[in-house]
Amino acid sequence: MEVVGIVPARFRFEQPADLWLLGYRGVPRAGSVPGDLAANRDIHVLDVIGKLAPGVPVRAALAELDTHAARLAREYPKTNAGYGVALQELQDAIVGDTKRVLLVLLGAVAALLAISAVNVANLMLVRTGHRTVELTMRSALGASPCRLISLILVEAIVLAAVGGLLGVVVAHGVVQALVSLAPPNLPRLDEVALDARVLLSGLVLTLATGGAFGLWPAWRASRANIAAALSGSGRASAGRERRRAQSLLVGGELTVAQVLLVVAGLLVASFGRLLSVDPGVATRDRLTVDVSLAPEKYRSNPGRKAAFHEDVLRRVAELPEIDGVAMALTRPLSGAINRGVRVEGRPELKPGERQTMSFVVVSEGYFGLLEMPVRRGRDLSARDTATSEPAVVVNDAFVRRYLGTADPLTQRIGFGDPSKPGYWRTIVGVVADAKERLADPAAPTAYLPFRQDAEPWNFASYVIETRLPVSSVAKSVQQAVLGVDRDQPISRARTLDESLASAVAVERFTTTLATVFAGLALALAAVGAFGVMSHVVASRRRELGVRLAVGAQPTDIIVLVAKDSARIIGVASLVGVAGAVVVGRWMTTLLYEVKAGDPRTIAAAVTVLVMTAFVATYLPVRRALAANPIASLRDS
Repeated sequence: MEVVGIVPARFRFEQPADLWLLGYRGVPRAGSVPGDLAANRDIHVLDVIGKLAPGVPVRAALAELDTHAARLAREYPKTNAGYGVALQELQDAIVGDTKRVLLVLLGAVAALLAISAVNVANLMLVRTGHRTVELTMRSALGASPCRLISLILVEAIVLAAVGGLLGVVVAHGVVQALVSLAPPNLPRLDEVALDARVLLSGLVLTLATGGAFGLWPAWRASRANIAAALSGSGRASAGRERRRAQSLLVGGELTVAQVLLVVAGLLVASFGRLLSVDPGVATRDRLTVDVSLAPEKYRSNPGRKAAFHEDVLRRVAELPEIDGVAMALTRPLSGAINRGVRVEGRPELKPGERQTMSFVVVSEGYFGLLEMPVRRGRDLSARDTATSEPAVVVNDAFVRRYLGTADPLTQRIGFGDPSKPGYWRTIVGVVADAKERLADPAAPTAYLPFRQDAEPWNFASYVIETRLPVSSVAKSVQQAVLGVDRDQPISRARTLDESLASAVAVERFTTTLATVFAGLALALAAVGAFGVMSHVVASRRRELGVRLAVGAQPTDIIVLVAKDSARIIGVASLVGVAGAVVVGRWMTTLLYEVKAGDPRTIAAAVTVLVMTAFVATYLPVRRALAANPIASLRDS
């Protein structure tokens, strides 16, 4: 092919590409469907990208396209009846389900930021409380409330700036870790980096957060009564107000932590159930190697294509390191071609009605290699040749969907061009279901012997059982392929375990990040609760000393403090669970067989939060109880 142009290096569309082909009359020349796509009206696999004319809304464009679709349905009822047009923003089409995953990540980041800001606000509140005399002296000497507020805000912003700089240093390594964990199909993954936009956004967010968590303590400090502060008469009331403010802040961060714990629990439960799904095929010690045959050599000659696969299968099977080999049109766990199907003797389908199935061309030994048991009838064999009776094996899902209670071994099904010989095929066996996607039910599937495949498919995948590394086996398979056709390359050598891991990559990424963020949120909330309770216990040291001096037991003191904490923790858990259920309903598409209100997950998350919060409450009280009550009275 002649190179006619070069696009800029910054050009991206879905996945990075090395070259772009125009195809025939603007229609792609290669893909999952053979032949000239521009001449086949029964192909509905293409996406069209268009640019709206200036001032034309999406609704108007959709109405115009609906008119064209209705006209095509009238002119070509066999192929166009029942089909319409769907319009979608290009960005939404590229991002797809990833948008929801990234929004969950963004929400977790925002929650962590909020908890961190609350912790610092609590510290600033305590610090300004200890500086009451200093601040009131400044006010008495003429400092305005705005002056006092600006003083504390500057300290808060400097503190935030230092934290932000340290965060940038840490983020440089964390970003690389996130990219390594991210699924490979994440749009524009190669562009994820700490660039000027990210640093500027981080700077603005840091300064805004610093001002936000310092504003309330600064405002409270500016409202202190000068006479009461200097005389000490307002210390008790100020302490009570400060404790109420701190309790409110701690309750808020515990609420946010509870939301993250429940969300992470839902994702962990969902991921666990997804991993427990049986894919229906053996994956251990199995790998696949893809080939894409040159159309000019094989597309118009099914016999030559079948002979190529026979020779390759024989050569690979003779290799000493290979325990088994089979061929399939598409790799297991990668999705199959979807096409229409008819059952002989059933009423003719009306225009617009469609029965579809997954379609896989396989060699003999395919089911045994993948440990897919044959339920009824027989397996495909070398006797299923181009001259023998057309045969097909279907799976359990096909029987359930289309055959019902009828004996499948007495049925014939048809697919493809009805005018061609061999359209009707006898079902000779029923095999167990195999998943194409773990989160979806098994699709009705028909397996065709590769020697009876007269259609010009130009791609295939070899499934190999071996204990050797992928790189070693790939070289051996490449030599076997070159021995049959010296110009034929191979591609995409990978294990089925890798394919299985890739199938749940998005779920693993989301679950890992949510769990990490939930753990960080819990730790930060515990630190915040510990800090606040330490200050509260310290401020009540005289009271606790009096209680101990007059005969109170340590357990009485623990219960006294725990009652106050229990109210905060209980309200935070209730509000957090309610918020988590709302968030869980929004992220339903990310969950597998787990509901947003799953009681076991919620109970586990509440238990973790309550236990952590009570431990953070107990430690300061225990430290206070270890002190001499007489010394506490004297120091107060």
